[in-house]
Amino acid sequence: MELYKQAVSKSSVPPELIEKTASLIRQAQKKAPRWRFQTIAIPAAVCAAIAVVIGVLLLRGSDREQDIFITTLTNEHHIQSIELTNGIVDFYDEAKPVHPPILSGSGVLREEWTQAQYSQYLGMEPAFERLPSDLVLRDESAVVYTVGDRVLWDYYTLRFESDNGSTLEITVSKESLPQGRAMAVEENSNIKGNALAAGYEPDNNIYWAQFVYGDIGYFIESKNLSQEIFIRILYGIFR
Repeated sequence: MELYKQAVSKSSVPPELIEKTASLIRQAQKKAPRWRFQTIAIPAAVCAAIAVVIGVLLLRGSDREQDIFITTLTNEHHIQSIELTNGIVDFYDEAKPVHPPILSGSGVLREEWTQAQYSQYLGMEPAFERLPSDLVLRDESAVVYTVGDRVLWDYYTLRFESDNGSTLEITVSKESLPQGRAMAVEENSNIKGNALAAGYEPDNNIYWAQFVYGDIGYFIESKNLSQEIFIRILYGIFR
């Protein structure tokens, strides 16, 4: 019994679980013959206790992996710098978009592609995890400017909306930040070792982030989503 209590004294197992397991050991001690208990019952009880403790610690470890935030967030206030278990996100409060190039002239074509066409060109089908369940895909478009067989500029945009007025718009482009959406700022944050830039527009409650990951450029913008949800969406992209 004392060995069991010493084994769990330094762990984060709930006291009620420790006491419950200890009670089971005491009951086993009363029921088993002394000579058999010393060789069989005690090891069995201790092994069971250790198994329970390990199970709890593994479960809590899983919970800790899901809880990606070190900084405590609130729904009422925007926080300028958020520390994560694997990164940090700083939010610019001012940024100006990069103006896209004027694509015109002989031979320049603007083409609207299907999702399948763009996914084949991109080399993958864009997929996003950790999106709120109430966000519904309302619109998507793929636009490509070409000269002959050469692509000059491309982007693929998905727009999600919810019944409460929240929106999320994700734009991707092959190998570079989506022109016409990207901001003229330096990368100021990182998630899982991946550099990105992020910002917040308080007047419109808009969060945005931009980065290149896996040879794909991303520009992500949310309106009326919480800071926590926005960061979780970003976190889910970096695998």
